[in-house]
Amino acid sequence: KAGQQVEGRYQARSLTWRHARVVSIAPSRLSVTVVFDKFVDEVCLPIDRVRPVCAKSKPAAMSKQQRVPLSVISPALSGDGSSVATSDITLVSHDHGRERRAERGIDKHELQEAIKRGRKEPANPGRTGG
Repeated sequence: KAGQQVEGRYQARSLTWRHARVVSIAPSRLSVTVVFDKFVDEVCLPIDRVRPVCAKSKPAAMSKQQRVPLSVISPALSGDGSSVATSDITLVSHDHGRERRAERGIDKHELQEAIKRGRKEPANPGRTGG
């Protein structure tokens, strides 16, 4: 119910569960809108990426059995050198992401290209962000 403390995983391949607060539950009960602690934006998550929080639990890392291999998420990320069309890159798109892309003028194909050819870097490396 709204206001309940839960733990959620922002992305399907996230390794840790983060504390969040329920804002609303979809009528279909297949998704939950939450606000993660220390953030202000609302995020719609599939129900399988949200769980009740225990009284004194810390967010727990996923076990190796629960982790999704990169090749399942996107064949282009598997590192096997195979050529994959940019339009074939898997992109799980939700309202939140579509809104942010619209704000920034980024179309779906550009995002798929960034996933295919881009490199991962920490958004805020180090304690001071430098």
